[in-house]
Amino acid sequence: MSKPYEMEKPSVITLVQVIMWIQVALLAIAVCSLGALMDQAANAGLSDALGILLVVYVLYAILLVVLVLNIGNGRKWARITTIVLECLAIAGLLLNSGAQGAWAVVIGIIVAAILLGSLASRDAAEWCSR
Repeated sequence: MSKPYEMEKPSVITLVQVIMWIQVALLAIAVCSLGALMDQAANAGLSDALGILLVVYVLYAILLVVLVLNIGNGRKWARITTIVLECLAIAGLLLNSGAQGAWAVVIGIIVAAILLGSLASRDAAEWCSR
């Protein structure tokens, strides 16, 4: 007997997943870099702040992994959560634009906008509500 109609994963979902895996990889690089700076930060009295940032990056990376896997499986909550997180990422980039380089802000906003546009597409909405 044949299986009921199964929707093929849209290419927009694959794009979202690739971008999110790149974000996870960049967070892993940031975590390693921050870990390497912990000794220097301790000498400057910044180890507590750097430690908090390190924990936030690790938790955010774990959250992204959970979201990217569930978006691939068509979970509606994962799509909505990712949309909210990317909106918060844009707000955070705009608020901290003075602390970061202009290119980092622009690239971050472009990546978030691509993810938002992709997740707002009809194909993504249908994939995540099947």
